[in-house]
Amino acid sequence: MIELIRALNEDRPLCSNHITDNPIKAFIKKTGSIGECSYCGKKKNVTSFIKVASFIKKGILRFYGDANNEGCSWDKEEQKSLVATYDTEELLKDKINLRVDNDLLMCDLIDYLGDGTWCKLDPYGDDEDEELSYNWDEFKRVVKHVSRYVFFGSKQFKSGMNGAYVDNILYEIGKRVNKLKLFSTLEPGTDFYRCRRHSFKKKPVKAEDFTSPSNDEAKFPNRMSPAGISMFYAAFNPETAYEETLDPNSKFPIEIMSTGVFKNNKELTLINLARLPPLPSIFDQKKSSDYYSMVFLEKFVNDLSATVAKDGSEHIEYIPTQIITEYFRYTHGDLTGKIIDGIIYPSSRNPGNEACVLFFDQSQCLEKMDFLANRVHRKPIPRLTII
Repeated sequence: MIELIRALNEDRPLCSNHITDNPIKAFIKKTGSIGECSYCGKKKNVTSFIKVASFIKKGILRFYGDANNEGCSWDKEEQKSLVATYDTEELLKDKINLRVDNDLLMCDLIDYLGDGTWCKLDPYGDDEDEELSYNWDEFKRVVKHVSRYVFFGSKQFKSGMNGAYVDNILYEIGKRVNKLKLFSTLEPGTDFYRCRRHSFKKKPVKAEDFTSPSNDEAKFPNRMSPAGISMFYAAFNPETAYEETLDPNSKFPIEIMSTGVFKNNKELTLINLARLPPLPSIFDQKKSSDYYSMVFLEKFVNDLSATVAKDGSEHIEYIPTQIITEYFRYTHGDLTGKIIDGIIYPSSRNPGNEACVLFFDQSQCLEKMDFLANRVHRKPIPRLTII
């Protein structure tokens, strides 16, 4: 019966309107010609169903294979596979999430692929994102609770998956940032908004009042910089700068938030972790090799920008992000020859917006940034009413 259906499908024309996946749609448009689509009856650019189904199968086989051929073991008592397996319908609809708007077309695809059992390639191995996530978690554990100054290259910290040194994750992240070109060039004249919390009596007015603090005044740890190392934190709109700076649990007599505006006077290159490329389709031959890298980077960025309570634990929780910031600031540039001025990351306080850190201390701010004294804005901080 299946062979009969396949034979009927061989010359069945298919247009690109019925599948949402962009690489599949592009394949149909590239290989097609004007004709009548068998699935909607409209005159469109169409191509052979068999060509499309073969293209889809090639994409699937980059990630999944026949469970029997991949050596999946069977639990006789439980009567189930020891690894995750899927029938063809589950694979297409649930695992791959292939969106098809025509039931007949989906049935034809299932028939073409057959009624076998699928599993991921190398079902007992770890995917790239799983290995990277494990090594990132192990890196965090070591630098937060074991050693944070002399762990580089030490055999005592060869505790990552597959015997990797824990510091190797820094190189792996940097390599993926380079490959995916996660850089943004900010032209001179870009607005940077920076807030200061203060009382009514002490209002900041000068550039020095809004720059990053002097090294002597950099007494508190921040997401990307430890105490004692001054960096310039800012946002690209005043609302995000306000939310990123506001601390509703502050015990200091702070009543006003003042926002200052700076413009860079030279071109800046920043690593942009706030605008990751969308997860590539497994049917995109050129980009599918980056699939697991992207899955990991999404997890990594969520971790990097997560809200950290200012209850004393920030001294520990910020350590991993502080180290990777220094890696991008110094080591990454040595390895690639690409000088990085800062990092853009998703705002944890104003979702959907971006914050950034520039590797500028106070004197570098005054040298490389122009302060717009006429654009200082002040806003009272609302007090919480306790009932």
